[in-house]
Amino acid sequence: MTIRAILTLFFFVIVAELVSLAIIIFLMISGQQDLATTEKRRYQAFRIADELRQSSDDLTRMARLYVVTADPIFEEYFRDILAIRNGLQPRPPNYDRIYWDLAVASRERPKHDGVPESLKQRMADLDLSPEELALLVEAQSNSDALVSLENTAMNAVKVQLAQGSQTETETRPSNSELAHSLIFGKEYHAAKASIMKPLDAFLLALSKRMNTSVFQARKALQRNAMTAALLVALTVLTFAAMAMAIGRRVIRPVGALVKQSNAIARGDYGYQVSPGADDELGILARAFNRMSQAVELDISRRTEAESALRESQQELRNSQHLIETILDQMPAHIFLRDTDGRFLLVNSRYEEIYDVDRNDIIGKTIEEVLPKAEAEFFRARDKESIETGRIVEHEIQRNLAGDERVFVSSKFPIRGNGDAVKLIGGVSFEITNLRRSEQIRLRQSKKLEMIGQMTGSIAHDFNNVMTVLSCNIPLLNSQRVSTDKRNELIKDCTEAVGMASNLTKRLMAIARKEPLDKTRVDLNDLLEDLADFLKSSVGQSATIEFSQHEAPLPVYVDTVLVEMALLNLVLNSRDAMPEGGLITVATDVAAVDSATQANWGQTHTGPYAILQVMDTGAGMTSEVKDKIFEVFFTTKEKGKGTGLGLSAVQDLAKESGGFIQIDSEPGQGATVKVFIPLQDVD
Repeated sequence: MTIRAILTLFFFVIVAELVSLAIIIFLMISGQQDLATTEKRRYQAFRIADELRQSSDDLTRMARLYVVTADPIFEEYFRDILAIRNGLQPRPPNYDRIYWDLAVASRERPKHDGVPESLKQRMADLDLSPEELALLVEAQSNSDALVSLENTAMNAVKVQLAQGSQTETETRPSNSELAHSLIFGKEYHAAKASIMKPLDAFLLALSKRMNTSVFQARKALQRNAMTAALLVALTVLTFAAMAMAIGRRVIRPVGALVKQSNAIARGDYGYQVSPGADDELGILARAFNRMSQAVELDISRRTEAESALRESQQELRNSQHLIETILDQMPAHIFLRDTDGRFLLVNSRYEEIYDVDRNDIIGKTIEEVLPKAEAEFFRARDKESIETGRIVEHEIQRNLAGDERVFVSSKFPIRGNGDAVKLIGGVSFEITNLRRSEQIRLRQSKKLEMIGQMTGSIAHDFNNVMTVLSCNIPLLNSQRVSTDKRNELIKDCTEAVGMASNLTKRLMAIARKEPLDKTRVDLNDLLEDLADFLKSSVGQSATIEFSQHEAPLPVYVDTVLVEMALLNLVLNSRDAMPEGGLITVATDVAAVDSATQANWGQTHTGPYAILQVMDTGAGMTSEVKDKIFEVFFTTKEKGKGTGLGLSAVQDLAKESGGFIQIDSEPGQGATVKVFIPLQDVD
């Protein structure tokens, strides 16, 4: 017999036993409920009989009390008892307990808050035998007959009370004696006994029948309990037999198979299991034996294949190492990314340039490795190469250890099966030295061009100085000028000559590459020294005002650059206001945070001094602002400017480690702020 057949047999046997047990338990519960119902009916029947007896006794007592005392309350109680028994009046709550004794003591009438229910109706509702019901009906009929006798006795007393106006000796003795003889005589007691006899017979008949029913119900419960115990024992034996069968037919063979599996796991493929019975596990044991033999054969073949594979893998690793060595030795940084921008390969030069570790970036996207701006730029170039399918070239500028380096990068698509682009490769070579050589040649050519253009236009810058001299010298010859004013004019002329000398030095520095002369100065003092000279330079065509920060502003600058930059800014503001206007030159302090640093590039965080020139002139368009710092760019007519003015302002910011901020709109004037790093203040 197969294991499945054995388990199926046990299953159906256990199910049959459990179903039989459930049926027996149901019969036990049903028998218990029937027994409880029988007990309840017996109790209710006894209560009905007792209430019939009690109501008869209560009627007798109320009638006798009325006959003796003539108190109308007892007649009312008598009528209430009779009305409640006949269902003409609601039964008060707790009526089945000691009721009328308490009512007589308290002299209270019953409350009509119960449910009207006659004694006869309650008898009929009980599941009584015809004989038992007849006995109860007989007892109540006899009680009703006794009520008539009690009514007669009470009426005699009432007649006596109605004749109270006559002589007592003539009327009362006869009616009183009649009432007493009716209520206390032999006839009354005989009638009372006629009530109790059928009640006693009822109780005997009821007890006999109920005792028989209770006995039969309890006997049935005992039978069902014994049957349930036998079924439980049989079920336990069935489970035990099933456990023994499973142990012999399942657990032992499975244990043998587990041992064989452990032997196979240890590499002992010669371990064999006895198939045993011709069942499912026997078939499985034979399959295990065949599998063990097949695995032993397969392992020998796999060992040979793995040896060959290891040799191939070693050759592959050697080739891969050779390729990686070649890539790492190349004087270019190389990368390989998929179309989602994830790095698949980088060489050591790439790690050096971007300050990353290949183990940290392989598998990551451009956005996870590089700053946002660079990542967006490279992502756009990758997209262009993927969409066009062509090589895309572009330049890259990176600051390495404070040195600006330039690279030219070529990105090329790598196609897979189906001609679709799968990967993006890139090779970047450094061209910093080449670019610097080009810039040097360009700078020299610009200088030659500048020197050639100075012939016709440098006079404009010197004219700014000569304006001061031409305005002040005639006044010096005037006899009406006071000594103080004359000294002031001489000072202005001296400063103008000094400015001309400084302009000459700056031009010579441009032509001959003279180094800058940086010194530590207070920007407020420098502005104060230049104030009168700047006023004279502006002349009467515009109004110039000065505002200084209240604290010293120590900076490290070339004073010639500051003077030239400030003079050019003021004169440009004057020329932007041909109809006149206001020029404001001011100094201030600002703190540059990381956000400002990111916006303005090569600046450090911390306090900065601000040299600011504002005017109310015509303002600038965005196109002019984009070109304003280019060498030789000017918006003035030919011969009125060299285009070196604002270039000198940019030189001031660059050489002092600061930056320039310009705020201007057409028709809104212009504000130029030169930010210069503050030195330590004592």
